[in-house]
Order: sequence, then C-alpha cells, then structure tokens
Amino acid sequence: MSLSKEDIKAVVAYRKVKSYATLWEAEDMIATEHWNLAVQRMYYACFYILPPCCLAEDLRCRPIMV
Repeated sequence: MSLSKEDIKAVVAYRKVKSYATLWEAEDMIATEHWNLAVQRMYYACFYILPPCCLAEDLRCRPIMV
C-alpha cells in the first residue's frame, strides 16, 4: 500500500502533535521529580515522531534480528 504525499503530511502532522504533547507531559513529570516517568515520556515522544519522519523522507527500516 502506498500513501499519497498528502496522506504522509497528515500522518507526520498528527504524530508531531502527539510527540509534542508527550514532551509536555515529560516536563510535568520533571517538575514533580518523577524521573522514570519523564524518561518514559521522552522515549515515547521519539517513538511517535521517528517512523513518520522516516516515511516522509522515504527512508526504509528493517528489523534487527538478534
């Protein structure tokens, strides 16, 4: 299945908003010194934004088998 450029832009925009919201949650966790939760929120912020950015740049990833 191939996405149109407009669809890709919509996915990136949605995930960007989700990523920023998650970073704001991390800031709240830092303010209350909930360090583990802050790190988890930062991880998920990256998790939300990286795949759509790769999609937008037409980068392909393959799973690493350990």
